Amino acid sequence: MNLDQSLASLRQLVAHLHAKSQSTEHSSADFRRVIMGGTYFTRAPYGGLALIDDELKSYRNCLHDISEIATKKGLISRSAVESHVQLAILKALDINGIQASLDFDKRLSGALVELKKSLLVTPQRWELHLQVLGLSAKGLPYKFGACEFYLADEARIKHIHEKINGPGGGAVQMAGGVDTQPDWGLAQLKRVMIGGTWCTIHVDAIDKEAALVLAERHLRLTIDVINFYAEVTVGRARIFLPGDAGPSRRRGLRIPSDGSAPDITQTQVGPLEEFSVVDIPEAMAQLLELVRVSSWLEKSKPSELEDRILSALQWAGRAGIADRREEAFLLYTIAMESLLLGGRSNTEITEKFALRGAHLLSSDLDARKNVYKDLKELYGIRSAIVHSGSLEVTDDELSRIAAVARGALVSVLHLPPFLLMTAESEFEEWFKDQLLGASQIPYEKPQSWTSLPS
Repeated sequence: MNLDQSLASLRQLVAHLHAKSQSTEHSSADFRRVIMGGTYFTRAPYGGLALIDDELKSYRNCLHDISEIATKKGLISRSAVESHVQLAILKALDINGIQASLDFDKRLSGALVELKKSLLVTPQRWELHLQVLGLSAKGLPYKFGACEFYLADEARIKHIHEKINGPGGGAVQMAGGVDTQPDWGLAQLKRVMIGGTWCTIHVDAIDKEAALVLAERHLRLTIDVINFYAEVTVGRARIFLPGDAGPSRRRGLRIPSDGSAPDITQTQVGPLEEFSVVDIPEAMAQLLELVRVSSWLEKSKPSELEDRILSALQWAGRAGIADRREEAFLLYTIAMESLLLGGRSNTEITEKFALRGAHLLSSDLDARKNVYKDLKELYGIRSAIVHSGSLEVTDDELSRIAAVARGALVSVLHLPPFLLMTAESEFEEWFKDQLLGASQIPYEKPQSWTSLPS
């Protein structure tokens, strides 16, 4: 299937949603149905759309086909494709009447033309500067893989400003679209960057959103691998991105029952000091092939074996900085699984996961088949995350696994015969009986619905 055929399928779906929305009213119960098994997305100012059942299945099929074609060259992320497709749908439906002067057919055609252009635009080279925390200025600048880490001092910031504006300076276009005074751009860069540690990375992408997603994905991989090597330094140092867990103090108040004086405990959690690349012992760097791993990270497409080893390094790097022992144990286990099993999923585990979920969440054969297929796909995403280092999950995929988890928990907590169970053996016996053809639990099949005003 080519892109035009995929867009034709999307056209049919949107036309169906438009026709249905003209005669459909929604109750508060519809919201519960979306929470239990649907998806909802919104874009200002065009409104929001909620999908379940056949419409949701058609949407996901269209999104899958378009994503497979658009992301083949790795120039746009799957999440960016998802965003473009959702925007096209909402522009065409125009639930809030933003383009009321245009009839539906014109809105739909225009939205699909814009979507195609957004997916096929010629990619360009982007240079991104992303802040990194927990990294010492000692040993900088330092290039590891495709990432160059540097200290944002006066000289570096001036160089960046000249690259943006030319040697003679000039106005900087800010995010709000307002041209500033000639010297304000340099001052703004200094306010944002001065004294911090940053990373420069270059990517090929078709738009600024895709460029940021691709750059952050590669930087996270690089940071996780570096943190694996950081484990051999003193102080259990780590580097991280803003918003990730950093150093902090954990406090607690202790009040004894014997009347003695209470006290406050204070424990330092997280890294004790900043990480410096020069602190990695040379012998350890040679033993763990630091230079060779760096060369793998510099490649746009590492070999299958290189990607497999990088994935194991990535999970081990995360394990090394995990504050909870149980979490660290799990992550090290995933690292071993990734290294030893690679991309080969455990068929028995996948099958058990999908079959049990299908019986827990569905009542009839056709519904179970659909849930079974969906769960196998979701477990495949889990396997991709574990085994190949692929970290990108779209909003729809996250909502799908969340809906599955919610639905399963509601079933176990709320429905018979689970309400009467007191032992795990009863739960296991129920699954065994279901697979042997026992009767199903009560299951409310939701009604289909489409759009909501934002």
